[in-house]
Amino acid sequence: MRFPGGETVTVLRAPLVQDRYDSQVRDWDNATQTPYDGCAVANWARGRVSEVQADGRDPVISDLIIYMPPGADVAPADRLEVRGQVYELVGEPFDWSNPLTGTVFGVAVNCDRVEG
Repeated sequence: MRFPGGETVTVLRAPLVQDRYDSQVRDWDNATQTPYDGCAVANWARGRVSEVQADGRDPVISDLIIYMPPGADVAPADRLEVRGQVYELVGEPFDWSNPLTGTVFGVAVNCDRVEG
């Protein structure tokens, strides 16, 4: 489902590269960008336990749920750019569907961003 008043959300997908320690890491500087129009963005209050403040750290945690069109190609290792901010996925994207008819409306994605 595309929302007529929805907004554009961009999927960022980074290739795996080998770092100097021979470990596989994501190269976010060379990520591909795939925009999806007509997405719905909502606050996702999941009751997260506040992080312990250490060394004067005062974290700000932003949790969102994004409703994307059917067939949106989103994987757990991707990131999403929403309103100019980059969010990491939390868990697996999942089909958003009607439990009575089985109609798939789109893909729901939980994501968060931690600052501080």
